[in-house]
Amino acid sequence: MTNKASRERLNEMVAWCDERLRTHPEDLESLLRIAQCLWDMGRGRLALDYLKRALTHHPGDPRIRELIQAYSGEFLFEDRPASDLEGSAARRRKP
Repeated sequence: MTNKASRERLNEMVAWCDERLRTHPEDLESLLRIAQCLWDMGRGRLALDYLKRALTHHPGDPRIRELIQAYSGEFLFEDRPASDLEGSAARRRKP
């Protein structure tokens, strides 16, 4: 998949999740997916906003806190190129 196709796919996923959240604002899976897509698109601060929103609705879910910790830690290295940040996000998702 090309970089452009990948970005288009991420945009489609963000749009789908956003639409789902209009009717189901507490849908955890949509909140997590949109946060991950935004992170992959280099929009880390917005991704964290969605994770905080998820935490408001689902305070006991450990996945949310783990992602907030992981994403927040990346901001300690803001002088790193965006490609490094994307690579580290991809490595976190691999089993």
